[in-house]
Amino acid sequence: MNKKLAEDLKLAKEKSRDNIIKSSDLPDTLFRRLRKLNWLSEIIKGWYILKTPDADDGESTLWYGNFWSFINYYLSEKYNNDYCLSAMSSIYLKTESTSIPEQVIVILRSGGNRTMELPFGTSVLFYQDKKNFPEAVEEHKGLNIISLARAITLVPENFYVNYLNEAELSLRMIKNAGEITSHLVDNSQPVKADIIAGAYEFLGKDDFVEQIKKDMDLIAYTVKPKNPFNRPAPMLTNSRIESPVIARVELLWKKLKGDLKGIEVSPNLAGVKLEDMLERVDSIYLHDAYNSLSIEGYAVTEELIKKIADGTFDSEVSDEDKKQEAALAAKGYYLSFQEVKKFIKSNYGKKVEDINLGNEIQNWYRQLFTPKVQSGLAKASLLTGYRNKSVFIRGSRHTPVNHSFVADMMEKYEQILSEEDNPWIKAVLGHFILVYIHPFPDGNGRTSRFLMNSILVLSGYNWTVIRQSEKKNYFKALECASVENKIDEFNNFIKQELKVSSAWAEDKKK
Repeated sequence: MNKKLAEDLKLAKEKSRDNIIKSSDLPDTLFRRLRKLNWLSEIIKGWYILKTPDADDGESTLWYGNFWSFINYYLSEKYNNDYCLSAMSSIYLKTESTSIPEQVIVILRSGGNRTMELPFGTSVLFYQDKKNFPEAVEEHKGLNIISLARAITLVPENFYVNYLNEAELSLRMIKNAGEITSHLVDNSQPVKADIIAGAYEFLGKDDFVEQIKKDMDLIAYTVKPKNPFNRPAPMLTNSRIESPVIARVELLWKKLKGDLKGIEVSPNLAGVKLEDMLERVDSIYLHDAYNSLSIEGYAVTEELIKKIADGTFDSEVSDEDKKQEAALAAKGYYLSFQEVKKFIKSNYGKKVEDINLGNEIQNWYRQLFTPKVQSGLAKASLLTGYRNKSVFIRGSRHTPVNHSFVADMMEKYEQILSEEDNPWIKAVLGHFILVYIHPFPDGNGRTSRFLMNSILVLSGYNWTVIRQSEKKNYFKALECASVENKIDEFNNFIKQELKVSSAWAEDKKK
């Protein structure tokens, strides 16, 4: 039976495209057998995701992780080259947005208008527009899209208000203003020149503004720049960007920092001596470890954590303990916690902008998984560098960037983090954006909470425990920040947990 199943799966894998498969690709008997054994998850009638039986169809992670693979396969299969993503959807892809869109808009040469409903509230809107179908389309990640320059001339003015980051990114990705004006002149859209020139004027690209004016003179149109942006100043420092992925880190930090300004919390332990602060940190360890590991899904008890802390757990002696991944996670947490304490001790009393994180983030991550590697349950490569494959966050519309970008993103992140002189902003955004990048194969949440708490403690705040009972609200706040770029909910959540942790620590002290 197992041999037959292996043969079935081998054929299904060969017939699938990036885990997407049509029922018509398989012999009927084989298809029904794989469906019965839960190896296929239905997207729409006749289209499926090839997956393992333990992958939950009712959870969005499976779908979000395969969203673009399905869109790619479906469009190429149904329409060949007679389709193109709309201007907005094209910009969404070109600027490397990490959020799964609620709706993708597709232009067709023929085929009529319709909406295709997809899992978890996503959809594709098809509309036929043979007359305005782009003369030349561009391929990006296997999909037909409108070129970036052309797309900029097609989006409505409210694009600059509703999609601020995408607007600034797309404009800065253009190498020469002539890429845009060629479309404005050829397609008789002079009014759009006012908006685009105004946008470039806002970004400080005077050379682009002058070029647009000169080019539009060719059709006797006088450009009157009109700024469409709804923000006081540009977010990015570079006049032109090569990688939208790297630029997004800077954009996100600056945008969210502006939202946090003036609402940070005053430190509640300012002036506390190092010995007293370390004593407080030690006293909260069991409480913090239990909650932090529980959030990650490990079945860990306070008794087990105490066993690790006391040194009575020995994975080399006890075969039973060695097999417990939860126990190894607890031991790793203890080791990492000790490294965070050393970091606090060596930097206590410094100004937050003078604190050098250096390789500490990777060091804390390595400590989390050293016991698992030493036990033989994981390869040593788990401890080196950043992730080397795609990862997906359970239940989130945010899909962390391709692993090939992670090292560059982390370099930019660490630069911005080191330059930040506001301790509250440094702690809150440091935590969020590390999770947003998701640089490691595992342990991103734990590592980001260590980062946040090291900065908080060094700045006179109490060590803040994210309670397991608040897991749902914690993830909801992170999702809001990741997908909607709104930090208020996450900021208020951290403030709430700080208040609870401070009260807990005072009660413990009494």
